[in-house]
Amino acid sequence: MQYKLDKNEIKLMQEIDNSFYMQPTINRIIACIKLQKNKNQAWIDVFNKIHAILIDAKNDVEKILQ
Repeated sequence: MQYKLDKNEIKLMQEIDNSFYMQPTINRIIACIKLQKNKNQAWIDVFNKIHAILIDAKNDVEKILQ
């Protein structure tokens, strides 16, 4: 069974997506998702690697915020 986001989760995802400084992180997440055919497994992998993704995006995010 596939998980469906509720209204609040959808709104939060839209707010995150619209935050200009989140784009480096979002781009890295999308890149991870595109690497795998099985999208459910890809999302599991993203959450397993989220700390590394955030650390990797940190410098780019800091440049945007300056």
